[in-house]
Amino acid sequence: MTIRPWPQGSSSTSIAVLMLAVSVAYIERTAISHAMPFIFAETSFSKSEAGWILSSFGFGYVVSLPLSGWIIRKLGYSRTLRWLSLGWLVAAVGLSNATDYRWMVIVRFALGLFEGPLFPLFVSWISMTNRTESRPMAIGTIEACSYLGMALAGPIMVSIGQVAGWRLGYTILGGIALIVWLASYLLVEPTRPLEEAVLSEGVTAGKRFFSVSWSILFIAAGFLLYNTAKSFYSTWFPTVLVQDFHFTSIDAAKVTFIQSMAAPAASLLAAAVSVSLLRSGLPLTFSRCLPLTAGLTVGASIVMSQWLPGSAAVISVLAFVGLISTSALIWNSVPDNVEPTQAGTTAGWVNAIANIGSIVSPIVVGQMMESSRNYVLTFVAVVCVLAIPMFVLAYVSTATSLVAK
Repeated sequence: MTIRPWPQGSSSTSIAVLMLAVSVAYIERTAISHAMPFIFAETSFSKSEAGWILSSFGFGYVVSLPLSGWIIRKLGYSRTLRWLSLGWLVAAVGLSNATDYRWMVIVRFALGLFEGPLFPLFVSWISMTNRTESRPMAIGTIEACSYLGMALAGPIMVSIGQVAGWRLGYTILGGIALIVWLASYLLVEPTRPLEEAVLSEGVTAGKRFFSVSWSILFIAAGFLLYNTAKSFYSTWFPTVLVQDFHFTSIDAAKVTFIQSMAAPAASLLAAAVSVSLLRSGLPLTFSRCLPLTAGLTVGASIVMSQWLPGSAAVISVLAFVGLISTSALIWNSVPDNVEPTQAGTTAGWVNAIANIGSIVSPIVVGQMMESSRNYVLTFVAVVCVLAIPMFVLAYVSTATSLVAK
């Protein structure tokens, strides 16, 4: 059976717009990790202060996420994306002109504030325009573009930074948001869910709510752990390679480029495996949890770098690709458990909880780096392993009361 990323009749233009938006958002989000060695060279910031600069994005992100569903309903998909892209532009240009530590924290907070609603927006759009069995591939296709953005951020930031300084590099990256602003006018508004959900026979509303609540709670916990590990790669990882493994900045950028180029294929492969298992008649829990468990286990292999420093680049690539192979399925766990019209709101709240990990991770890792890289790598490995039972419990508690019409 052919696995289609989205059903025939969906707007390919809208898919392209969402893919572009996610790519640009991640270029701007990730560029700071490659700018940090340049910032250290230019300023007297401590690692703790740098940790707060990196974490301030997460604070803004978490503040706006719970409002995502309301914003999308009030403004619509196209206008929401339009305002978000303008916010990215202002925040990026603001950072490139900031000289004070406090201003850097403020503008990074603003970038997180405006980027927060993007992922709930595209998860909601997919939930409204795709059927259950095709959602993992659709989400994976758009979400994979985040790693394209991560891949481009390193070479662009480091190349311009070495020639003309990191500030000019950041200004150029911020200007890309104008392309998203123009493209947002092409995003088609869903009129109604393609697939609706109803109560299964014999399932009361109270039982359905209880099942959904536990499922979402476990998803949020697993997502928090996943984001904690993922945040390490988008914040401190290049600095760890440079300072602890003695990579040059350009070699560290090469590693992140390879990671980010390989990760989307892994995410789509894991989604395709899950879809195939489900279509072969296997239970939803097994079909989702098998590739999730495999990917998170590989993600924990980053700890091996401390014993095999000569293979740090290879191990880092494998660990990151394993971690990110779970990405589409982790996002898909929300529409698996809620009605399509509620996917945006639920994704916003779940991601708000999850991004506590994005806030805590840079601060914790910054403190650990004062002692030893071994603590950092062990920390990342442990959170990967702890995420596994959370998603298993989430799907064991999946709302079986939600079935397709």
